[in-house]
Order: sequence, then structure tokens, then C-alpha cells
Amino acid sequence: MLNRRALRIKAMQAVYAYQQSKQSDFNLAINHIIEELQPDLLAAEPEDMELLKVYQKGAVNIFKTDFQNSRISFPEDTPKRAKDAVINAVAHFRGLVQKDVEHHRKELIAETQKIFQSYLKSLNLIVEFANAADEELKRKQKVFFETPIDAGQFNLVENRYIKAFQADENFANVLLRNHADWNQDSEMVWQWYKDALKKNSSYLEYISKSNPTAEEDKDILWAIAREVVFKYDGIKSYFESYELNWSEDKEIVKSMVKKTIKDLDLESEQIEVMELSTNWEEDDIFLKTLFDECVEKEQEYEKYFEHLLKNWEVERTAMMDRIIISMAIAEMLNFPGIPVKVTINEYIEISKLYSTPKSKQFINGVLDAVGIELKEKGILKKSGRGLIDNK
Repeated sequence: MLNRRALRIKAMQAVYAYQQSKQSDFNLAINHIIEELQPDLLAAEPEDMELLKVYQKGAVNIFKTDFQNSRISFPEDTPKRAKDAVINAVAHFRGLVQKDVEHHRKELIAETQKIFQSYLKSLNLIVEFANAADEELKRKQKVFFETPIDAGQFNLVENRYIKAFQADENFANVLLRNHADWNQDSEMVWQWYKDALKKNSSYLEYISKSNPTAEEDKDILWAIAREVVFKYDGIKSYFESYELNWSEDKEIVKSMVKKTIKDLDLESEQIEVMELSTNWEEDDIFLKTLFDECVEKEQEYEKYFEHLLKNWEVERTAMMDRIIISMAIAEMLNFPGIPVKVTINEYIEISKLYSTPKSKQFINGVLDAVGIELKEKGILKKSGRGLIDNK
């Protein structure tokens, strides 16, 4: 199940992806200027190439200086053609950035919800392995109809909990609604069954038993998940292509699958499928607010901490550090119920995973100072639990 740290990481990844896109947009806008100030091949007289290069250089410098400002400051001697190129480049840049904002905001929610889909697919893959075993046994019975098949070979097919999954209409509907079945990848599942499951020691031990207990039936499900679904390279590659941040999300999915299997009850009328979040509406707001604030108020938030960097300019600070600090400020200012110390500690922990070795001390010092300044200026408003460490 998602916790707040996982949500913070998701938002951070989206902001980082946006910043990368923004840099590409910046480069495209400069190329736009250079292209506009190329010689006009249809002109009555050949244009001065050296003069156009001067125009290009001047226009690019103006763009770099004012591309984020509401108004562009042109030197008095700027030729109209160069002005037009800068104005068009700024418009082009802003249009690209707006598209990227919308794209990454949409992807943020989609990628977060994919965790739930990956959880369902992982759980259902165990059931599909049982279906593959059943298909294999039916083929054997057709070919070797006079040769008895060892009873243990049917253990997974006859597994009490597998049958509970197969009989649960609610589980089938959840899979259908979330596009979490393996119908389009049945050949891949069959290959994994042959290459991974059939060679797995826990599975081989299980099918060697003549009459497994209910407890053994449950144990093998987690063994298959732990040792095959979350370990086999072929399945890992599939999920990495299916979900952009699988390396980070795998542990969340794994814990959800483990809890679901642990809680399986043969007396229950249906499988207890876990929710991605205990309060998705609230988590959805948390995610979108962090992303939107960091994107829309990027320059404003940087002003809160750029004077604290001493000899380091904001631009020279690692991009990930700037993102982490800006997100922490966004959280301090927009979520009054979260204590400042909680926010700072959370982003320090995130920096250990995603930024440079020295980032922990750097971010800790900057955020401590920012928190104090925001409080002294009356900008920081906390209420309820958020007041715990802010007295």
C-alpha cells in the first residue's frame, strides 16, 4: 500500500522528468531562433551571412536572459527580424513547456495507479502459472493416456487457494476493470512457466508431496511470488517495460502481494484485494499539489533558499537537490497538518536514495534555515498535528 514517502517520490520523479523536458524545450527554442535567422533562399539578393550570425547570437542571448520573464527587454538597436525570432521562440518554448506540464501531470497519476495494476498482475500471474500447469497436464494425458501421471503434478492445479481465486467473480471483475489479465501475453506466461517455475526448488518440492496441507497450499503461493514473480529476470524485464519506475515500485507491489496471500481465508466468500491507498482522494490531492506547486512556483521557491547557498549559485546546485528542497518548501507551505520536522526528515531520507552523497547534510541545513525564516516572516501556517514541533 502506498505511504506518503512513496507519494513524495512519485511527485519528485514527475518534477524531475518535467525539468528534463523543460531543458529539451529550451534547446528546441534556441534552434527555433537559429532556423528563423537563416538566409532567405527566395530573397531577391543574397543575404549577408555574417550579419545573420550576429543576429542569431544576439537573439539567443536575449532569449536566454528573458525567456522566463513576462516582458522581453530588447536593446534599442535590435533589428525587427531578430526581435520576431525571439518573440516566436519564447512563444514556442512556453507552448512546449505547457504541453510537458500536462503530460507529466497526467503520467504522474497514471504511473502511480500502475502500482495497483502491477500488484494485480503479479497476483494473477501465480494463478496463470496454475492454468499453464493444468494445460500441460491435459496435453500429457492426451499423448500418454495409458501412462499414469504422478498425483503431485496436480498439486498447483488443485491448490485450494488457486481454486478460490479462479472461482471469485469479484477478483475476475477487478482484473478486467484494471486491465490486469495476461490474455495478450499468454505465450510469455507459458515460457516463464517452463523456464522459471518448473525449475524452482520450492515448486519442485511442493509437487513432490502426495497430499499437501492447506498451509502448504498457501505457502507455495508466496514462494512462487517471492522466488519467481519478483526474482526471475524475464518477468523483471516485463515489469520494467510495463511500469516506468518498477525498480522503486517493486517493493510496494511485493508487500501488497505478500499481505494478500497471508490474509487468504478459505472461509471467506471472496478474495480480499488490497487498495492502493486508504484514501486515494486525499493522496491524489497531495500528489498533484506537490507537482503543481513545484512547477508553477519554481522561481518563487528558489528565492526562499538561493541566499542560503552562500558561494553556490542555485544553477550550480545539483538539479535533484533543488527539486527536493523546492518540494519540501511546497509541502511546508501547502499542508498545514504536516509538521515541519516530518517534512524535513522525509526529504532528507529521499535525498539519501536519489541525490549525491553530500546532499543529506546540505538539504538538512538549507531546510532548517528555510523553515525558521518562513516561520519568522509569518508565511508558515500550521494547524492541528502540524503544530507539534512548531511551538
